[in-house]
Amino acid sequence: MRLGRRTHPAPKRGRIRKRRFAALLLVLFALSGAAFSFGLVTAIRSELAALDPASPQRDVDTVIYSAPNGSGQRRVLAILRGDESRVLVGSEAIAPIMKQAIVVVEDKRFYEHNGVDLRGIVRALWQDIRSQGVVEGGSTITQQYVKNA
Repeated sequence: MRLGRRTHPAPKRGRIRKRRFAALLLVLFALSGAAFSFGLVTAIRSELAALDPASPQRDVDTVIYSAPNGSGQRRVLAILRGDESRVLVGSEAIAPIMKQAIVVVEDKRFYEHNGVDLRGIVRALWQDIRSQGVVEGGSTITQQYVKNA
């Protein structure tokens, strides 16, 4: 028997430490995922009431413009200020032809896309690049609702 040499293998501490470290990381990721999910659900739940169209909204001025004339200028036809210039009505009180007119003016391809009109976004981007300024929007009715809500 030689001195200084062991006859049995030493325990592999590195492997045990790696497993503990991996387990600790897994627990930390699970806890952070749970905390993130809880925070996200809480934040969304607190904003749901504001998405209700019947709930009172903050005062926002609405400006109605004329169609652009030959030189591209538009006139201000009306400025609606605050709640006194608006009357909220239910969807059933709006004539179907008015609903169709709003959809045609705001988003002609409303029934063809699923909320994001890539063709409209590319078209608006191309027009903005050509005129070197923001001249056209590519957002859909759905995108406008999400932005305003």
